[in-house]
Amino acid sequence: MKNLADYTLTDDEYHTALMLLFYFKSAPEDFTSMHLNDLLYGRNSFIENKVAETSARNLYLQAQKHFTSELGRERRETGCNDAVEVAAYTEKGSAASLLLLFRQDETNQILGKTPNLTNIRNVKFDHVVKEPGEDYIRFLVDWYNSVRQ
Repeated sequence: MKNLADYTLTDDEYHTALMLLFYFKSAPEDFTSMHLNDLLYGRNSFIENKVAETSARNLYLQAQKHFTSELGRERRETGCNDAVEVAAYTEKGSAASLLLLFRQDETNQILGKTPNLTNIRNVKFDHVVKEPGEDYIRFLVDWYNSVRQ
């Protein structure tokens, strides 16, 4: 997660990457590499492109659901709703601590708002699925190579 700063990602790519990292953090490397390979799969035809897009969208939605679910569990366990308070009571790498890494628009930063479930729900996967940026693809390739070693 520290290495995400090495990539120039859009907010949606960055948030998607955070949720994917969280989703796969305790998964076996083979499982992770299989899904990363699917995200990186070369598309040669319209049908392959649609299948790959559907697969990617489903994976991103699954990661988002898992992230939201774990955040809810952490909130229930700590008895707090604010992500800052929950993160203070949970281990590093928890859903709440990752939520605090979500980027916010300038207005919310000025107002000192804490990222919340709305930030998670507002991640738009369409661009990430259909036209991922060069650095997002580089991030996926680097991650894939790190789990294959």
